[in-house]
Amino acid sequence: MEKEEANFQVFNIGTGTPTSVIEIAKSLITEYHSETELIVSGNFRLGDIRHNYADMTKSRQLLGFTPKYQFDTGISRFVKWVNSQGILEDNYSASINELKIKGLLK
Repeated sequence: MEKEEANFQVFNIGTGTPTSVIEIAKSLITEYHSETELIVSGNFRLGDIRHNYADMTKSRQLLGFTPKYQFDTGISRFVKWVNSQGILEDNYSASINELKIKGLLK
């Protein structure tokens, strides 16, 4: 039996404005009113994305989609949503150890 070929399209949705990971981190620090110091260690995981940019051409042409919010408004709304969620167990240290064991963290 032959595999049916999926008929779907993928859309990259965002603001259409390039945003670096550092910009996102600084925005989150501000939104959370945190005094956390932003440190770039140079220890990047394989495949890490350092900049995000959504090309909105396809979604504009085929869906007529344009972003409703600019990044600052969107990140603010995101933080409000996060703050409304329950607190789960912190597994950060375990995740870092797992990445090291798998050779995904240099």
